[in-house]
Amino acid sequence: MFLQIKVSCNCRCSYYLNEKISSDKISCPNCGKEHPYSKEILSMLHTANEIQDVTDSNDALGQDSISTTVISWA
Repeated sequence: MFLQIKVSCNCRCSYYLNEKISSDKISCPNCGKEHPYSKEILSMLHTANEIQDVTDSNDALGQDSISTTVISWA
């Protein structure tokens, strides 16, 4: 599943993270401040990376029969 989040820091820097992240903590690329929920956000992104679309082998067109999408209400 594709999941991308935007983080805004007090130093006025904004940065994006997605499920392909390979870091062990989330910190601002500008000032270095670690996000207070770094571990929880990493857990959420790693979980999203494990959720894959499902293709039914009987589908003649080879299209995904079940897909998962993130919806933002912001």
